[in-house]
Amino acid sequence: SRRNKHEDDEEECNSYDYSEDCSEDSDDDEEEEMSVKELMYAVNSYHTIAQPVTITMVLAAMAVIYINTQDTIEQGAAQLASTYTVFSLDTDSDSKSTTLAKSFANALVMVCFICALTFVIVILYKFRFMRCLIAYMVYSSAMLLGVLGG
Repeated sequence: SRRNKHEDDEEECNSYDYSEDCSEDSDDDEEEEMSVKELMYAVNSYHTIAQPVTITMVLAAMAVIYINTQDTIEQGAAQLASTYTVFSLDTDSDSKSTTLAKSFANALVMVCFICALTFVIVILYKFRFMRCLIAYMVYSSAMLLGVLGG
């Protein structure tokens, strides 16, 4: 008996030898193939970035352990605590509820500041103010190096 052309094409597409004659299946295979390629690209990109970052973090951690003394650690902690405190906490004279309220206010101020700065960065990126973003990155890197030592 003679089968029609559609049945022949369907049988050919069901075999392991995929060709471009199988229009529906080949489109699905190309999409899957592209997603595998994209996945491999993403994995390679991740490893390309993760390796130097990991090495830098390990070296920085070793430097902190072997270079810092107890005096520099205490000075850094006091300076960092005073930088982020908007309302000074005097636990001796303030009641517990006042200290708690001031602590929450300090936390709220910091969260609002971080949210506002993030919003500004996203807006700068959206409107393609790349020079401003680059200047911000240079400034923040220089400040971090200056404050934390580098």
